[in-house]
Amino acid sequence: REVDAVVRRLEYPEPGAVQVQLNSSIASATSDPYDTTAFWWLANCPASDCYDGDISTTASETCGANTTNLCHTGYVDQIHTLTYEFTSSYLVDMVTIYNKPGYPERLEAFTISVGDSLTSLSVCASGGSVAGVDVYPVSCGATGRYMRLSVDNQDDKPYNIREVDALVRMPPTPYPV
Repeated sequence: REVDAVVRRLEYPEPGAVQVQLNSSIASATSDPYDTTAFWWLANCPASDCYDGDISTTASETCGANTTNLCHTGYVDQIHTLTYEFTSSYLVDMVTIYNKPGYPERLEAFTISVGDSLTSLSVCASGGSVAGVDVYPVSCGATGRYMRLSVDNQDDKPYNIREVDALVRMPPTPYPV
């Protein structure tokens, strides 16, 4: 499912550069396709909820309520993905994943991959959940038009994420020689 995006701009210490916090207008996002009849409630937890700036979802909230603010994938045995397509190639400095509180089994092992083509993404960060931890900041340092979060949980457990923030900026311009 594709969504529109909005951006917050932050000053970046490098002269002439601007750091952009991912939230919208520079990107669109898609998550895994799912059976809309069997998983009707997933419509309440679209990919757009992963970068709207809202991390208020509590452990007791579910996708069954239309007031929840999670992005969630279906119950299928696969690697679950959330893919951002930027309007241009950006340097991804840092990615922060806000998992649903109290559900470490929904973020058992994850990777962040970046690249200029969906067929040639390179892993720039990886990690796994820790009981009692819900926020996972990771450094990336890769440049590309696409950024993908891949989550590999046991069995058919999907992810249910409150937010994925990415601090991105235009790549540095090489100095003429």
